Amino acid sequence: MTLYPGILYYVSYTVIMCLILLNFLLGIIIDAFIEVKEKFQTTKSVVGELNDLTRSSLNAMRQSQLTDAQMGLRQGLTSRFLTVFPT
Repeated sequence: MTLYPGILYYVSYTVIMCLILLNFLLGIIIDAFIEVKEKFQTTKSVVGELNDLTRSSLNAMRQSQLTDAQMGLRQGLTSRFLTVFPT
């Protein structure tokens, strides 16, 4: 009969220590997860980055087309001006 209190103490101590260590491990993992989640709330997603990249590329293409058209118009007006008013 003197064996049972020792076994009960050992098993209960082992279970309680395992639960405490598991609690520490979960605390560390959850803390790291919260830090990463806060960090990524301020950054854009991959889809958002691709959207910005596509829009900026399209805007650059449109502006280059407009500048080409404007350059052609300027050259045309310059040549007409020179034919009307020769220097």
